[in-house]
Amino acid sequence: MKIRVVVLSILIFLTSCKKLPSNFKLCDHFGPNLNECLTDAVTSAVHQMKNGLPEIDAPPLDPLQISSAAVEKGGLHIHFFDIHVYNITDSLVHHVNATITSSRIHMTMLASAEEILTTMDYNIKGSLLVFTLNGGDKAVIRFKNVTFDLELDGDVVEKNGEQRFRINTFTAKLDPALVTYDMQDIFQGQKELTDVFNRALNENWHVFFYETQPEFEEILSQFLVQYANNVFKYVPIEKPN
Repeated sequence: MKIRVVVLSILIFLTSCKKLPSNFKLCDHFGPNLNECLTDAVTSAVHQMKNGLPEIDAPPLDPLQISSAAVEKGGLHIHFFDIHVYNITDSLVHHVNATITSSRIHMTMLASAEEILTTMDYNIKGSLLVFTLNGGDKAVIRFKNVTFDLELDGDVVEKNGEQRFRINTFTAKLDPALVTYDMQDIFQGQKELTDVFNRALNENWHVFFYETQPEFEEILSQFLVQYANNVFKYVPIEKPN
């Protein structure tokens, strides 16, 4: 079976499809420079996906919207909701390493972004640093010079006589050089105390980041699996004539 590789968003779609835009780059699965081709194609496709593709029901990637995320660590309870993640489509893909066969797809990618901006609402209760917290409002979090390690793995399923790749896992690991926080009105009506807290949090940003990192990565991974499979259902695997 010969498979042609179509790159869409940060995903690899196997075949050409009439519903897909004609300017999406194709990479020959059996070509000698598959990984180099995919690196260029994924970068281009990520930028194209900023506003989504209604042709295949793919929602916009900028902003990426996540309904909620919860963190419970010891006595610290945090609920983030109405999360918007900006600048994902400004990311640069440095390297793709893909293994694609008639029965399996596996890919690792290394990407980076100068800044990822997130806005959200939040509630927090518990102890963090030297503060006892019980409040919530809006938050702005900036991830500076972020490196992303991405890995997806999938198999082949058949539906209505057509084969599709099903993505089973799509993990994302984040490694920022710096994170800045603006937890607005965390002490309601006490601006000076809120400012003191934010200064302390930013001076010790790694403490809060590492507390919330696994949960955010898990939420992001779940989103990526759903996003991938939502698109892959439109893209059957080509069969030889």
